[in-house]
Amino acid sequence: MKKTIRTQSYYRKCGLPLIRSMTWRSALIATGSLQKVFLSDLAAKLNVNIIGGSVANKVVEDYYNSSFVFNRTGKLVYEYDKVHLVPMLNEPKYLTGGTTSPGSI
Repeated sequence: MKKTIRTQSYYRKCGLPLIRSMTWRSALIATGSLQKVFLSDLAAKLNVNIIGGSVANKVVEDYYNSSFVFNRTGKLVYEYDKVHLVPMLNEPKYLTGGTTSPGSI
């Protein structure tokens, strides 16, 4: 299998954040972007719609428990942040609850 090397222009094309203060891999993992790229590529390669989650997704300084929906072309069509965090699992201590408004796309 041919190994694909991702460049800054690839991430820019995918609409993913460019973070220069961290290594690329750690930055992409921290923002949930590595998972977005993986799911997007998989949806396009297999020509299927994919709902992926639960992903730790950092937005500014807060972490969310997010799910992403990709269509069969690999386009991100919907994003959802978990609204109701589970107190018994200490989720409110580590995560921020999402809003009830429609997805961020």
